[in-house]
Amino acid sequence: MKPVPKEVMPHGGNSVRILWQDEHESIYTNVYLRESCQCAECIHEWTGEKLIPPGKISPDVRPISVTSVGNYAVSIHFSDGHQTGVYSFDLLRKICPCSLCQAA
Repeated sequence: MKPVPKEVMPHGGNSVRILWQDEHESIYTNVYLRESCQCAECIHEWTGEKLIPPGKISPDVRPISVTSVGNYAVSIHFSDGHQTGVYSFDLLRKICPCSLCQAA
């Protein structure tokens, strides 16, 4: 079954909460989401190497807007000006930081 969010919303000022159709809840810190961006500015196209060193993202980064991209992803515009990342629902579910998903 393809992951589909019911709700995507800011959570506590430093994170984003996704409630999925299957009632699973994922809470991603803003820094974790920003560091997980898969766009060409953040990941080298040929090697897959991360282009942003760990610790480079400001701890106060936050989403300015979250926009749907078709029925498969969201685009997040961050307060640091970064706005080229498209986060597929598959990716977001795969990187869910909850203990259940991390154990799987």
